[in-house]
Amino acid sequence: MTNAFNLVAIANLAGACFLISYLAVFVAHWRLRKETQGNALLIILGFLLMLFILGAFFYQMFFSQPYLIPLILLFVAACFILEFFIRKKLAKGASKAS
Repeated sequence: MTNAFNLVAIANLAGACFLISYLAVFVAHWRLRKETQGNALLIILGFLLMLFILGAFFYQMFFSQPYLIPLILLFVAACFILEFFIRKKLAKGASKAS
């Protein structure tokens, strides 16, 4: 990847992945808010602020490096597909064990 893109593009790609990961943390915290006794207002506010930051990041990236946006979407889709196969394999292994 370092041969195909410059350092700024790699840093932007990594930054977008971290922001998307932070959104996933807020979603997970929302799902576990009763067990963690999380403040629903703070979770929603944090999610919305992170979503705003991600939107501003994509807006800036659209004008500076638009070729990265499809690449980021491809990485996110690959993560979901990989997660699907991992869960499928774990479920199959759990059913064999019982």
